[in-house]
Amino acid sequence: MRVFDSYFFNIIEKVSFGETKPYLEKMLSDLRFSYQNIAFMLYGVRNDAQKKALEKLPSLGKYSFSVDRDEYGLCSYSTNWREGEFYADKADWKDISVLFSKVPRPFNFSFGHLILDGINWFPDSENIIGAADDWIYRLAYPTASEPPFLSNTITQWRDFEDGKKINLISICIDVTDNDRPRSSHAIIEKLIPYLGEPQTCSRKCSFSREEKERFNALEKEEQRRFSELAKSGLPVPKNIASDTKFTHVADKFTLDKAFKGTAFTRQKGQPNYLHLYSCTDEHGFLYEAYTQRLEVGINRFRVWARVLGCNFQLSSCEIDYKVTEEGESLEILKQFAEFCVRLRDEHGSRLAEKFGETPAWYNEKLI
Repeated sequence: MRVFDSYFFNIIEKVSFGETKPYLEKMLSDLRFSYQNIAFMLYGVRNDAQKKALEKLPSLGKYSFSVDRDEYGLCSYSTNWREGEFYADKADWKDISVLFSKVPRPFNFSFGHLILDGINWFPDSENIIGAADDWIYRLAYPTASEPPFLSNTITQWRDFEDGKKINLISICIDVTDNDRPRSSHAIIEKLIPYLGEPQTCSRKCSFSREEKERFNALEKEEQRRFSELAKSGLPVPKNIASDTKFTHVADKFTLDKAFKGTAFTRQKGQPNYLHLYSCTDEHGFLYEAYTQRLEVGINRFRVWARVLGCNFQLSSCEIDYKVTEEGESLEILKQFAEFCVRLRDEHGSRLAEKFGETPAWYNEKLI
């Protein structure tokens, strides 16, 4: 098992998208870090961007692709990325820099990323990549926008919502060690003057292809069971809603009452319309309970649950509720909270038998 810590930054206040690559390279140079390879993907739903880019940079034609006449783009890697077909030729690095310096104008690609790989975050860092969810790529390449691997990287992200508000950067650090992962905190502290405080972070584990395929099969089996539990264990929604504006409908006050005494605690950092309560069990699994107020109606809300371990993730079906009287959402949410407790208390042991225990360090907070 390999372990990777990822941190996400929005650096729009410091640098524009087109100027990001040289900014990151200067940061690495200042801090005496370096990278070994470049990988990239850019695509959109029309061929205009691809056509215009290749007219200006014909040397990048080797990276062009299209999918069912709906997606057109440029990508350095293929479904054979495990065999080394991932990185761009070094002879093309200059043109790739030009390409990214002119996104979103005049090359208006909607999605994509530029990856600086093989960074020596630690003095003994090895440039050995680990699989993320590469089974997606075997089935659907290249429609998925996420890269299929984890490594010592900096990634610059392009999204259709980018503009004057977002310039997303992610830092991935291989923290694999013998007994427990290394700390990535000191590295991030060095980067903060250049990138600002990280907005979010996550820890992921990577497994061999054989292990991943076994976990995927188990996850598929358990997902069916999980969905049936949700359908049978949660209240049946009503078909009509009241136009009356009620005081408390799936708000913080109501949710705190519903989850009181369950060991599920409220998590910070969610937008106003989304609420998250979570807890862990003796097996190291994380249980998450989500409630979302729906914008289409003040008396409507949605619930769903997730269970996560280092090698699996299960999500229940999403169920929408319409409220017709004051206080009704509290009763529904109490039943939702009870359902989440039953998941933890009655099904955690079975999941541990299937997937094994998740180490305590997996759910440690990184920031």
